[in-house]
Formats: sequence, C-alpha cells, structure tokens
Amino acid sequence: MLTRTLFIIGLVLLISALAGAVVITTRTPQQMTAARATAEGLAPPTRVPTRTPTQTPTPTGTLRPPTSTPTGSPTFTPTPERQTILYVVKPGDTLFSIARRYGVSVQTIVEANNVNPNAIVAGQTLKIETLAPVPTPGPTSSPTLAPPAPTTTSPTVPPTSPTATEAPPRPTPPPAPTVAVEAEWPPRMEVDRSDSIRISLVNQSGTLIPTVEVPGHTAVADTPFPFSTPGIPIVDAYGSEYDASVVARLAGTAFEIERATAEEYPWFEQSRVTWEWNIIPKIPGEQIVNATIEVRWKRRDTGQVIEQAIWRSRLEIVVEKPWLTTGQISLFTVIGGVLGSGLSIPWIYERLQDWRKSRGEKAKSSKKK
Repeated sequence: MLTRTLFIIGLVLLISALAGAVVITTRTPQQMTAARATAEGLAPPTRVPTRTPTQTPTPTGTLRPPTSTPTGSPTFTPTPERQTILYVVKPGDTLFSIARRYGVSVQTIVEANNVNPNAIVAGQTLKIETLAPVPTPGPTSSPTLAPPAPTTTSPTVPPTSPTATEAPPRPTPPPAPTVAVEAEWPPRMEVDRSDSIRISLVNQSGTLIPTVEVPGHTAVADTPFPFSTPGIPIVDAYGSEYDASVVARLAGTAFEIERATAEEYPWFEQSRVTWEWNIIPKIPGEQIVNATIEVRWKRRDTGQVIEQAIWRSRLEIVVEKPWLTTGQISLFTVIGGVLGSGLSIPWIYERLQDWRKSRGEKAKSSKKK
C-alpha cells in the first residue's frame, strides 16, 4: 500500500517536472529574466524602445502627381467615301470658285451637270461629287500606369510658368497686281471725219490713273467684272492646264469701224495690252459705241474653250454735221472766184480809163511848154 502510494506520488512529481521543463523551454530570454527577478524579489527590467533616426526629406520643388505613360494611342485612318452635294449658285460664283471650295476640278462639275461653263446663273442647282474622309478607329492599347512618386512633407514650391515667347511680326506682303481697263475715245466728232478709239488692259499694283494720248479725247479707268476667286490671276482662273488669251471688240451702227491692231492676244500677266480702232461717223446725233473685252481659256489636251466677258462699256459720242462739207467748200470756192472775177471787170475798165485820161493830160501840158 505504501509502495503504491509512493509510486503514485513519484509519478505525479515526474509529470509535474516534465510540464515545468516544457514551460521553461518555451519562454523567451526576457521572460526568463523577469521570472528570475520576480523570484529574487526584484522589479522586472523595463525595455526602452529603440528610436529610429528620422531622415530629413530633401525639398524636391514641385510635387508631381502620378503620371501615366501610355504605351499606345488610338489612331484614326481616314477612309475616303464618295458623297454627292447639291449646291445652289450664288451671285458672283464661278465654276472655279465652287470647284476650289469642294476640292474638285471644274471639268468634274461640267461633266456631272452637263452645263456650259459660261452659262451658270444665280439660283441654279449643281450636283457636286466629292470624296469626304470618314474616320475609322484603328487598333488601340490601354495605357500602363507608372507607380506614383513618393510623397514628401517638404513645402510645396509653386511652379514657375515659362515666359511666352512672342513670334516676330510677319512682313507685310506687297499688294497683288490688279487688272484694270483704260479706255480713250473722242467725245465729239463730225460726220465723215475719222478719229480713233483706244482700249488697254493694264496689270499693275495700286490705283490706275487714266492717261490721254490724243488731245481732246476722254479717258477713264474701270474695273473688270469678277471672273474667278478674288486674288487669282487670269491665267490660273481655271487651272494650270488652260492657256489664257484676251479679246477686244468694238461695235457701232452709226460708224464705219476699222481695226488697227490684232483682235486677240495671249495673256502672260504682261503689264499692258492695247487695242486701237479707226472710226468714221455717218449719222449725226448722240451715238453709242459698244466696247467689250473677253477672256478665252483653252485646255491644252482636249481643246475645250471657255469664254467669259470681263468688261463691257458704252462709249457716248456726239456726232455733228458741219454747215459746209469738204466738197461744198471746194465748189463754193470755185464759184466765188468766178463771180468775183466777173464783177471786177467794170472796175478794172474804169481804172484803166482814168489812167489813160491822166496820161493824155500830162502829154498836153508838156507840149505847151
């Protein structure tokens, strides 16, 4: 009985000793030191936390927000698509200005509408076929975001805006040459008396001052009709594939008109082209002479001709009938001479008799002496 009791006590002590060893082995060195100090009646040591030295951030200037670096951007490839536009002609429009507005050629508009290039009028509807680009989305890629920059506690430095650089002023281009018309004609004439009319197409900068070449004539400067887009020269009105020439005409039913120069001249932007006519009035009164200048554009490959009047004017001339014409003056001169000679015969006879009488008296007086 005693032996069993001792065995049980020893077994309990053995189990307690094993449990205590396990607890001891699981403690940390700090816990074992604290337990030892508690057993000896001392206060457990207090652990002082180790301070990590604080790094002073360096000011970096402007804080930049997180930026994203896209690896690809959406692209659009224009795909031409034909479309038809109905255009209503406005006053002052020409086929060249309409074609230039929609990026097509004059020949395309003429063929699409089967019209005469010189016969378009305001209010007329033209069908224009043009190619319009339609955006088509291309391959896209999602942007990759870069990691945000570290945030610092340094004071924010306001960004400085760059000083805007002003572009130097552009030089003013010289004024483009302008086309003007100069006309000179006699304001008064006599029937069957010839005179001349001069018309010039002048290409110069600034205002044209008319000049009088024949004394007593009237000279005026005029502006041609609009024939294309403002600022476009005559030679380029319908494109570089056309050759331009200028033509002047004169007409008047009360006059005999004879052209003294050529009727048509090629136009190469020369400074002046001049036409002259000799005219003889046949009917007295206030008469009119119609003057016209036209431009002919001829296509080199097809020979197509486009004509358009750029100037038209009415020249007023007062025709007078003289009291005596040249033939009448000659006839009256002869008649007057004959009559004058006949009427002077008695006077001459009388003078001759007086001379003979005075001579006889002188002879008598000389004999008496």
